[in-house]
Amino acid sequence: MPQRAQAQAVVEKYGDREKFFTAFNPDRQMKCAENVEKSFFCSAPTLATLNVSYGTGTAAMWIVPQLKSLCDYCGFKETLTDRQMAELAKVIAINYYYLKTTEIMLFFAWIKAGRYGKFYGRIEPVMIMTALIQFVKERNERVDRHNQEEQTLKREQELRDNPPISYEEYLRITGKDRNPMIEELMI
Repeated sequence: MPQRAQAQAVVEKYGDREKFFTAFNPDRQMKCAENVEKSFFCSAPTLATLNVSYGTGTAAMWIVPQLKSLCDYCGFKETLTDRQMAELAKVIAINYYYLKTTEIMLFFAWIKAGRYGKFYGRIEPVMIMTALIQFVKERNERVDRHNQEEQTLKREQELRDNPPISYEEYLRITGKDRNPMIEELMI
């Protein structure tokens, strides 16, 4: 589906930007963790689609509350400044524009669960980006495996719908089973 059509579908489904932000708020991160497959393979919009749907910079604006939720969760006195958060959100939105919003929320749920290590007294933007690199590797492996499974199922279905025939049957159907030299001798 072309990007404009995807953007229109997002607006039709979720409404304006504020309604989208409400629907995909940080409290939903744990829902994404509860259903990992759905988070990866649902029809949620990508960060790029958010920017097309609601205007440039929307993806970064949406990521900021996800980051604030992480900072609140960690409970450190020293946390990311507003400027660091805004810049980190832009870095994520620019470099990972292809990730779905549900995948980003799953990432934050997994980082809260300690899947990518521990923060020692302070949250650092580079630590978050390093964890995101690891998340994307895991995500890509899962997506590749999913695509291979779908291709296998598709091939199996094609074989059920169009079963192969034996070589002898092929020759009989095409008329190539007749040897003209032998037919001449039989006359």
